[in-house]
Amino acid sequence: MNYPVNDQTLTMTSREIAEAIGKEHRMIKRDIRNLFDELGMELTSCTSSYSDSMNRPQVEYTLDIHLVLTFLSRKDLRLGIEFSKKHVKKASELIAVVNALSEFEIPDDLPEMFIYYIQNVATGNVKIGISQNPEERRKHLQTGCDGELVIVAVKKAENRFKDEKLIHDKFKSEKIHGEWFSSSALLDVKDAA
Repeated sequence: MNYPVNDQTLTMTSREIAEAIGKEHRMIKRDIRNLFDELGMELTSCTSSYSDSMNRPQVEYTLDIHLVLTFLSRKDLRLGIEFSKKHVKKASELIAVVNALSEFEIPDDLPEMFIYYIQNVATGNVKIGISQNPEERRKHLQTGCDGELVIVAVKKAENRFKDEKLIHDKFKSEKIHGEWFSSSALLDVKDAA
């Protein structure tokens, strides 16, 4: 079975639970209401609305991972065990990654990085990227491009990839594909000058 848990907040909606265990949503909602009554908890903070396929307003509940585990264990002990094994493993893997990152040191002597703006002369499109050596990067890109590529601007990336991401986000409406943007992204270069 595939359990669609939101990994960012570790929640599931009553509709997702119903789909995951193959039960009617109305029955799952009834069982969730019973669980909350038994626990003496209010459902108001977990309640939201959506429109069904006939555009009628409907109610669903969003449960955190602890309530999902409790609910599934009450419905079917095997489901609760299978579900908890899957997500406990994910949680332990995440904790291991966080612990490893907390011990990771960033060296002080990293080479400088530069944000580059490379323009395709034929199309006017601009590639905005990051490199230690923008000219080498231009040459590498040129081998796969039928139009002439020129470096329009280069600026030091003080915050490395964060700087590149900020610029990409700034021009997301101008994005063509990958790191290629329309020529209006060059306004950033003119504003900086």
